Amino acid sequence: MMTLCMTFLLFTACEKRQAGENLYDHTAQLIPDNRKTGSLYSINTSCGHTASQCPNGCIHTPSGSFHVDCQGWGNTCAKVASLYVVSVSGGLYTATTQDSTDLTSEEFFNMPARSLYTGLDNSGAPRWLNIPAQFSIRDSVTRLFTFNGVYFTQQQVYKNQ
Repeated sequence: MMTLCMTFLLFTACEKRQAGENLYDHTAQLIPDNRKTGSLYSINTSCGHTASQCPNGCIHTPSGSFHVDCQGWGNTCAKVASLYVVSVSGGLYTATTQDSTDLTSEEFFNMPARSLYTGLDNSGAPRWLNIPAQFSIRDSVTRLFTFNGVYFTQQQVYKNQ
């Protein structure tokens, strides 16, 4: 009986999770900050895949296709970063990384579409920080990435795949 239980635990513990199984795997936690405008978030998400999942190259440029691990679509490469989110206009925001080592050491980051759960708003409704898919080039002076067209909703917009 003990062997049967251990075997069951072994198989269930090693079972691969399906993408999207837990909506709250992709989060943005508000961090207290003294700046007068904007909000600072610590994000935790998955962005990317290994080269074996992309044999012909997944990043396409005029000079050809290539692959960079842990960038682009997918759900196998965990990323953490601090983002400073500032209102632009009409419910749209920009989000800028706060450390030059956030996300990648490359000069670009191929941000997949992500909905990051931020918790409950003041009325008790869920709140999501949504970042549309975009190719961001590191700023040559600050060495940071900026994402445009960021917005908040009460429902998850992107599937985070």
